Parts: sequence; structure tokens; C-alpha cells
Amino acid sequence: MKRSVLIVLTIFITGLLIQAFAGYFPAEAFAFPINAAVLFAALAGLWVLWREKPGGAVCRWLASGNASIALIAAFLICCLILGMKMQHADAVSFPGFGNVRRTWWFILISIALMANLFVVILSRRKKGIRFILNHIGVLVALIGCFFGAPDHTVSRAIVSCDTVHEAVGENGEIVPLPAAMKLDGFNVELDQRGNVRNYRALIDVDGKKVELRVNHPYRISISEDVYLTSYDRDNPEPQYCIVEVVRQPWKYLIWAGIVMMMAGGILMFARGKDDQ
Repeated sequence: MKRSVLIVLTIFITGLLIQAFAGYFPAEAFAFPINAAVLFAALAGLWVLWREKPGGAVCRWLASGNASIALIAAFLICCLILGMKMQHADAVSFPGFGNVRRTWWFILISIALMANLFVVILSRRKKGIRFILNHIGVLVALIGCFFGAPDHTVSRAIVSCDTVHEAVGENGEIVPLPAAMKLDGFNVELDQRGNVRNYRALIDVDGKKVELRVNHPYRISISEDVYLTSYDRDNPEPQYCIVEVVRQPWKYLIWAGIVMMMAGGILMFARGKDDQ
């Protein structure tokens, strides 16, 4: 176990050193199709390594329970930091607690954990359907989150009675909207004290009437959703609303992983001991 902890610490320190000299990970440079190519090459390389040298030091360590425990613990600590510290996309401080997802140490730990899962699946693929479903589910969900991150974009647009065709990206750049939008109506619901309880907007999206509500997005395409985030609070009859267009093409891979884990969990409770 000590050896595994030392290896994981070495991975973490390596990430810190890269972070100190190179800054944050350039996620934008790995957008599709680069991320897909890197993923395919990494999985293919691991498969060849496992096939040719299954008893080698790298494969033996990646397939070990101690490696899994150490990597999961390190990943959970990273997630704990991510959850406890306010995250800012423009954070630049070292060691990067303000933007954990783009730090080299988090990325290296995540890559090592995914490599561990992949080799464990290859090494124990005959252990049973529940084992396979749970482990492949976790791996698929992590791949969707990690490799899909460069393709995840958020843009904001002010939608008024005039048709809008453009939005503002995360870095202040002007980006085209996936569909033309125009505000046709807005309704604000107040409670007995006069505080805003809920609000909704009626928006024309490429000629289609759409009602947007808080936390009830409208799906423009298979990878893009529109969220209602705010409105004109200075007027009793709002003249505009603010929408977010979230593009996340890898989200279905994440959902597929979650479904696999749920299926594995259900089978685990339903059938008792692992299938042989």
C-alpha cells in the first residue's frame, strides 16, 4: 500500500510542478476531434500494453486493489477541494484551488484513475456482469466528464422584443446563437410578501413558441440546451430576459455511464453474490 501511495504522491507532485511552470491546462486546445483521438490512442495503448505485458510492473500496479484505493482517495480529495472552494474560470493562482478542473494535478490523477479502471476491467472481465457494469459505468462517466470538458461551452444572450442572433461566450467573445430568439412575453409570479416566487418567458425560437422556466431548459439540439437565468428587474413589465445556451455534446456518454452503474447496483442487490 505504501508503494501505491508513493506513486500517487509522485503523480500529484508532478502535476504541481507542471502547474507551477506551465500554468493551467489548455483545455481549449483539446476540443473535438483532438480529445476523441487522444482518448482512442490512450485506450489502444493501454490495451496493447496489457495484451503484450499483462504481468509487467505497470499493468500489475494498475490492476491492483492498492492502486485503486490510493487513486480513488486522491480523486475524492480533489473533488472535496473542488466542492469546498469557489471555482472561477479565470483563476490564475497557484496551486489552482480556485479552478481545480483545469489544474495539471487533478488531470493527472483523473487520467491515472481512468487507466486503473480500464486495466481492472481488462484483467477481471470474466468476474461477472455486475462487476463489469459498475466498473465500465464509472469509466464511461469519467470519460464523458473529462474528455468532454473541452467541448463544454456556455454563452449568454439578452433576449428582447428584437430578434437576437448572437450571444457572448465565456471569454467575452461574440458567438452565433444556434437559433434566432425573440421575447414574446414574460410573467413574474410573486408571493404574499411581494417577493419573486417564480418567473417564465415566452420566447420565439426560430418561429417556434417556447416557454422557458427556471431549471426547465429547452433543448435546441441533441447537444445544446437553453436555460432562463435572469430578467429585467428594473421594470414591472420586463423588457428582456437573459438566457444561457449550454453546449455539452458528451453528456449522453455521462448518462450512459450512470445508467450502467444503476443497472449494476440493481443486479447486485437483486442477485446476491457475484456471477462466476
